[in-house]
Amino acid sequence: MSRAKPVILTALGSLVLAATAALHFLGHAEITAWADALGDQSFFARAIPTIWLFPSVHWIAIAVALLAAAWAGIASLRLLLFGCALLLIVDAALIYAAVGPFIGSAMLIGAAVFYILAGFGARSAQ
Repeated sequence: MSRAKPVILTALGSLVLAATAALHFLGHAEITAWADALGDQSFFARAIPTIWLFPSVHWIAIAVALLAAAWAGIASLRLLLFGCALLLIVDAALIYAAVGPFIGSAMLIGAAVFYILAGFGARSAQ
């Protein structure tokens, strides 16, 4: 496989993952309003809106880092792609276990599939 195919597949995975992060981020205002409406000033109630942002930030970081690694053609790209794909599959499984079928879980699996396909095309670290 040429070097371009893993880069293209990684870019597609990163696009799907960034869209997933954006979709998740759009729920922040609703979560914040919900937490405020509780009237609960406990640590956990106040922390929920901030904690809600963590997956979005992490998914953007993964998307950007993998795209940069693929573009640079780093030697450990295959390992990074497979490792991050596994993390996304675990995220999707946890979300599925918590809320059942959900578009966000499907999007995470979609990004993971692109990363796995890119990993099979990437050269292994020597």
